[in-house]
Amino acid sequence: MSREPSLIDLSRHAFYKFLMSKLLNFIAFLSFTFLILGCSTTGTTGTNDPKDSLSAKDYFDQGLHAKEKKKWEEAVDRFETVKYRFPLSNYTKQAELEIADIHFQQKEWVEARTAYEIYKKFHPRDNELPFVLYRVGLTYFYEMPSSIDRDVEPIEKTVEACDDFLKKYPNSQYADDARNKRNKARSKLAERSLYVAHYYNKKKSYGAALGRALEVLEQYSDTDQLEEAYFYVIFSYDKLGNKGKAQKYYNQMLQKFPQSKFAPKFKDLKLETTGS
Repeated sequence: MSREPSLIDLSRHAFYKFLMSKLLNFIAFLSFTFLILGCSTTGTTGTNDPKDSLSAKDYFDQGLHAKEKKKWEEAVDRFETVKYRFPLSNYTKQAELEIADIHFQQKEWVEARTAYEIYKKFHPRDNELPFVLYRVGLTYFYEMPSSIDRDVEPIEKTVEACDDFLKKYPNSQYADDARNKRNKARSKLAERSLYVAHYYNKKKSYGAALGRALEVLEQYSDTDQLEEAYFYVIFSYDKLGNKGKAQKYYNQMLQKFPQSKFAPKFKDLKLETTGS
C-alpha cells in the first residue's frame, strides 16, 4: 500500500545535514592531528627498517602500482602513508585524491564523498576543485533509489550538489554530464510529487493532490512529468468545484500538448477547447 511520508521522514534531511557536518569536522580534526604527528615524526624514527628510507614518491608509486593491479587495500595503505608521513610533500594532495577515487571505483559512495569533502575543506582553491565537486554530485546520484516510494534525500542532494557545481564551474568539461544528472534527479523529484498526488487522489483528498501537482507545474515544468501534472491539477480543481480553474489549466495543457493523452479523460467534464 502506498504510504505518505511521515514526520520522521520529513525531519530526516535536517538530521542528515547536522550529522554529516559533525562527521566532517571530526574527520578533519583527525586529519589535522595526524598531519601534525607526521611532521613531528618524519625522519626521526632512528630504526633500521628499510621502509624508513623510502620517500613520498616511493610510497606514491607503490600506491599507483597497487591501484593498477586493483589491490585496493594495499593502494590505500600506501597513499595514506604519503598523506600522514609526508604531509608537506608535493605528492600528498594527489594521494588524498587517489584515496577518494579508490572508494569511488569500489562504489563506496559515503566514503568517497567524505574523502572528497575533506579535500575540498583543506584545499578550497585547488585546481582539482571542479573534479572534486563533480564527483561529490556523482556519489549522491549513484545513491538515488530506483523506486520513487523510497527516501528522496539522495535525489535532492544530487540536485543540490549539481547546482552548486554548475554555478561555480558552468564551463567545466564535466558541466554537460552534471546537467544531465541534475535533470534526471529533477525528473525523479517530479515523479515523486505525482506519486504522492496519485496517493491523495485515491484517498479523495483533492486539495492535497492539487498541491502536489501544482508543485510540478511550478518547480519542474522542464521535466517529462508536466503533462501528467496537468491531469491532476485539472481533475482536482473539478472535484473541488472550481470549474474556472479546471478550464484554465485544461486550455494550458492543450496549448502545450495538443495531442495530450489525458484530454479524452475530461470529455465528461464539459470543458471547452478555448476559454478563460
